[in-house]
Amino acid sequence: MSRLTGPEWASFFEDALPFSNGLAAVKNNGVWGYINTEGEYVIDPAFEEAGSFVGSLAAVKSNGVWCVIDKSGEVKREFPDVTGVNITLSSVEA
Repeated sequence: MSRLTGPEWASFFEDALPFSNGLAAVKNNGVWGYINTEGEYVIDPAFEEAGSFVGSLAAVKSNGVWCVIDKSGEVKREFPDVTGVNITLSSVEA
């Protein structure tokens, strides 16, 4: 696993979302993954699009399909034929 600290993060990633629930979505080489606050990948970059974690879930787009994953990267549900997924503390909307 890669580990980055401090200012290295800003120049290493193409894009990044703020930390949420201990993880941040980061884009590198055109794909998104998730790092922890130590700068270590906990979910390897593999997604076309990614959102921040809300509780223990995040929305990602993989192979053209929107999915909801947990903090281990396991797909909990797929949403084919939708243009996006919105997660709140009380619901998942597709």
